[in-house]
Amino acid sequence: IIKVLKAPTEPKLVPQDDVAARDFKLKMGIGALEIAVLAGRDLPRSKGDTPVVELRLSEQSVMTRSADAGYPVWMQAFLLDVFPSTQELRCIVYRSPQADQDHFLGKIVLPVADLEEGKTDEAWHDLEAQNSSAKLRGSLSV
Repeated sequence: IIKVLKAPTEPKLVPQDDVAARDFKLKMGIGALEIAVLAGRDLPRSKGDTPVVELRLSEQSVMTRSADAGYPVWMQAFLLDVFPSTQELRCIVYRSPQADQDHFLGKIVLPVADLEEGKTDEAWHDLEAQNSSAKLRGSLSV
């Protein structure tokens, strides 16, 4: 489920990082994107897989908790800031919380410009490979 919320009326203060939570920097956002990672289906799996999804929007990155392999259910929602330079939302599925290239399962890329303010969309998206020549199976519901 993806929903574009209204733009903030004034700048807001947000933590720069967890280490220096008391230090804040000013960020001018043009809006917010609420996204729920619901489930996956038909994901390739190996013994011990506990898939996670990493969401990347501009310089922001959040990750779901791990779930059972094959047909994982996450049902987690996140709120991310949208900035003028924001062009796409990347949803990357990994085999485990060790989110690196060795654990990559697939990704979906959603252009932010295609999302309408106030509209809620829910759909299954086929996973893409790192390069377009590789064939993948599996899909992600957001």
